[in-house]
Amino acid sequence: MSRITKKTISIFLSVLMVLTSVPFSALAISSAESVKQAIEAYEDKMDGTVYTNMQSAFDAYAKAKEDLYAYEVGGKTDLDLAADAEALENATAAMTAWTSPKGAATASFPADTDYETDASYDGYAENLLYFGSMDPVVGATDTAPGEKYAGAAAISTHEYANENTSTDGKHRMTVAMYYPVAVMLYDGETTPVMPVMAMAHITESNGPTLVERWVYGLYPAEKTGNDDAASTTFGMKNAFWNYDNAPNANMNINWRYTMAKNNKKVATVPSPTAMTQENAMELANSSITWWRTYYPAALANAMQYNGGDNAFKNSDNAYLINQRVNWRRFTGGALTSAGATPSDYMTMTAKLSYPTMVVNYKALIDAAKTAATTVSAAPETYLINKSDVSATFAAVDNDSI
Repeated sequence: MSRITKKTISIFLSVLMVLTSVPFSALAISSAESVKQAIEAYEDKMDGTVYTNMQSAFDAYAKAKEDLYAYEVGGKTDLDLAADAEALENATAAMTAWTSPKGAATASFPADTDYETDASYDGYAENLLYFGSMDPVVGATDTAPGEKYAGAAAISTHEYANENTSTDGKHRMTVAMYYPVAVMLYDGETTPVMPVMAMAHITESNGPTLVERWVYGLYPAEKTGNDDAASTTFGMKNAFWNYDNAPNANMNINWRYTMAKNNKKVATVPSPTAMTQENAMELANSSITWWRTYYPAALANAMQYNGGDNAFKNSDNAYLINQRVNWRRFTGGALTSAGATPSDYMTMTAKLSYPTMVVNYKALIDAAKTAATTVSAAPETYLINKSDVSATFAAVDNDSI
């Protein structure tokens, strides 16, 4: 065991006397310098990057700035500047790289469970906060597919009136959109995408006479009426729809199965070079194949949000888009010439009854980045409005949506 000598005790007492003789003001000056260094380190780190723990760091920063001002200008000496410096240093160190939350809602269609091993929703259900259900209507039958899934969240076939597309006035075609109420998350990083389906069928037949009808294009439109322009808010993920129109196959609302068929036709943009006879999906009535309500063709694709910041700027609500999407179809008989224009098709646009909503989470991210960028450039301004700045950072910390 080591022995404490008289010399060791003497040195210890000498140091203690020196420390106790240092005026309090000198210690305060040292603490003030520590606070200044902590403030500078915090301001250097706030370069526009969004971090975790931004609220606690900003609150510590605001207190350190206020206490330092009270000490230097107001002459207050009862402040614990050392504690301020330590709190700010620790809070600044705790700010780590932040990643925005993603919508994690899953998607499914009524008949998907029968085909678990077919196409995946990966890449087709992204940044969704909510994707409603489409439960079959009790007592519905396959002979009326438009009604079978016309639940509160589903799109009814009656959104499209039957359209006369034949010379004898007896052959008509219906296209019905199928997808539920959905809420997308816009963060400016990951494009929000949701799966959608459509069903197409000829609704009347003229006996054994062969009748051919074609679906050339189907896409979200800018508006109803005669305007063919595609929507600038919503668009399609794939340039063509996947489809299944196999004879005598009773199609149903099965997105995964239809996508797995990998048949690509029916354009998603109003372009004559895309909406050609080669790219059209055929429907037919004949004595062999009664392609009617019993046997519709199924189409599958995904709709994505393309509006960016501008759609919110042009909306009544800067933080939420709530839109009943217009869908425009191009259908009819065989084209008589190559390179036909959209006016050669029989068109119809319908506004759906159920909304697609988009939440603007990017607005919060941008506000946090702005605060992070300029907090050091105009600290006095941010201290005046510190409750608002703190609330903004708190919303980021809490992933508030």
